[in-house]
Amino acid sequence: MTSEDIAKVTDWQSLVRVAHGMAVEKGWWDDGIAARPLEDIVNNFHAEVSEAWEEYRAGRMATWYADPQAVMAGKLPKPEGFYVELADLLIRIADAAGAHRIEFPDEPITQPVFDNMSRNVLLLHGTIDKFLFATAAGDCFGIAKANNHDLWATIREKLAYNATRPYRHGGKRA
Repeated sequence: MTSEDIAKVTDWQSLVRVAHGMAVEKGWWDDGIAARPLEDIVNNFHAEVSEAWEEYRAGRMATWYADPQAVMAGKLPKPEGFYVELADLLIRIADAAGAHRIEFPDEPITQPVFDNMSRNVLLLHGTIDKFLFATAAGDCFGIAKANNHDLWATIREKLAYNATRPYRHGGKRA
């Protein structure tokens, strides 16, 4: 995926195309769908929600960078933060939708959310548990909207960083 492809991610269908295309390029589907059962993928969704919760607990809602010196070295720094973890969740959901041909509405429906972040995180875990991925996506956009955050911009930033990662970065199996 090119930077031009990433810049055009402004709706669900473009996210599915870019996220899944990038995952294929990075080798995550080399062994086929059977090697990455939906249950493993759903566990990864939960991991992203838990990472978002940890960022919230640490008071890091806004994007921050673990290695700000990367820019000086001519590299994109890895973005971190609550909304970055929601972006990671959406990227993973979009990748799974592309691989497993899961249909979504053209745009996730923004869900009403609680003014209590603890409840919002529980809501995300619950919708993921029920395999309601479009609803989980809508919940993410609802949380961002309620907090005046441009989640699409964060998604594009995280995709741009992901594009710089090596093939099967980290050597993980799922």
